Amino acid sequence: LVIEASAVVIASGTLASAQLIQASAIDAGPALGGNLLDHPIISTRVLLRPEILAGVPADDPVFSIWVPHSAAHPWQTEVFRFPQTPPAGTRDEDGADVTTFVAMDENPDNRLFFEPGVKDAFGLPQVRVQLRHSAADSHRISLAMAENYRVCAAVGDTLRGAGVMLYGAGGSAHLMGSCRMGPK
Repeated sequence: LVIEASAVVIASGTLASAQLIQASAIDAGPALGGNLLDHPIISTRVLLRPEILAGVPADDPVFSIWVPHSAAHPWQTEVFRFPQTPPAGTRDEDGADVTTFVAMDENPDNRLFFEPGVKDAFGLPQVRVQLRHSAADSHRISLAMAENYRVCAAVGDTLRGAGVMLYGAGGSAHLMGSCRMGPK
């Protein structure tokens, strides 16, 4: 099937958009699939301190409080209540999640590779992902992890929560940057 158009917009996410461009036989150049980025994520579930819970009404709505990203603070931390399974013996409204999203350096070697002649379940070129943290990324992650713990300790019981979790590279589901086209 051939479709001709003066303009085409592809909005299928980081992986599928790149796969569609690759499958279209457009000469997208070596930039397609390159400079893949993610937001490394640190997430902790804590039981809120009794003195914080004391003034909260039973019908208190879901909340979200942000410590924003900036040049001097290259990550953002969110304290929020996201309904999920609370730790054993507790109520969901007794807990909160503390999640930190960390900036990642651009790296042209972090990219999608398309497997020649191999198709995925949708008939698109099979994609393989290469995504690695740089030394600077790892340093930022360690500083952000320390902040995540400090925030957790300030608002919650760090011994009875669900513990800290660092999502692996690509685990945030916030992949981006793969659809550049042309020689650069």
